Amino acid sequence: MVSFKIPQDDKIKWELYSLYRTQKNHYLKTKQWLTSIESINPSEIKIDDKIIQPSIENHKTGSNIMVKSPFSNKILTIKEGVNSFQNKLNMKTLNRASILLLLLVFIGCNQKTKH
Repeated sequence: MVSFKIPQDDKIKWELYSLYRTQKNHYLKTKQWLTSIESINPSEIKIDDKIIQPSIENHKTGSNIMVKSPFSNKILTIKEGVNSFQNKLNMKTLNRASILLLLLVFIGCNQKTKH
């Protein structure tokens, strides 16, 4: 059996990502950013017996969620803004459009070969 250990900073990144998802979902529903970590996640965040204390920095187009790792002393940050959401949305739309186009071409080719 192969075993591995998830790096502690990666665990923090997963917690930050969870906060980011909550923030993003709130924005998509209300078009407003949450303004405090407590409004995003009211409970304590504990990783390997260490409490992490993320902070949020709001700006015109979104927010940055950051924390100093108690394990590596690195500042870990997730940056988000309206433009980032829009870019992701456009990429999803583009990918769906590309898939649809490929399907239509494939169906068209199959119909030509059946005649």
